[in-house]
Amino acid sequence: MEEILGPVAESTGEASKFSVNTFETEEKELGIQTILTFVDTLGTQLGAEYLDTTLKVVYPLVNYTLNDQVRASAAGVLPAIVNCMTGDKEAKAKEFIEYLWKTLTTEYDPDTQSMQLQAVKECIENVGLFLT
Repeated sequence: MEEILGPVAESTGEASKFSVNTFETEEKELGIQTILTFVDTLGTQLGAEYLDTTLKVVYPLVNYTLNDQVRASAAGVLPAIVNCMTGDKEAKAKEFIEYLWKTLTTEYDPDTQSMQLQAVKECIENVGLFLT
């Protein structure tokens, strides 16, 4: 991919401001939406081992560089995971908020930024008042 997009980035001077829509990125987004459906439907019945596996899949996609919709969808899964946790929700929510905030500082798409901020808001709402 770099050999294809490298010359374009050099000529425009904007190496990270593009979004690629391919079958693969559409499949990733569909997979994320499916994961979100499972997490929302099963809630606390989703076991901790499945939550860990889900996080291993979704976490890197929050920073997926090729497609902004994949990043936005992945960010939307994080609050749902906090909502279905039974243990220490506060620590995980704080971790997600910090991660989303770092991602927000490098995000260039305003719609994706909005979705990431919405995810931060939902993480806070799902845990309650823990920042006091």
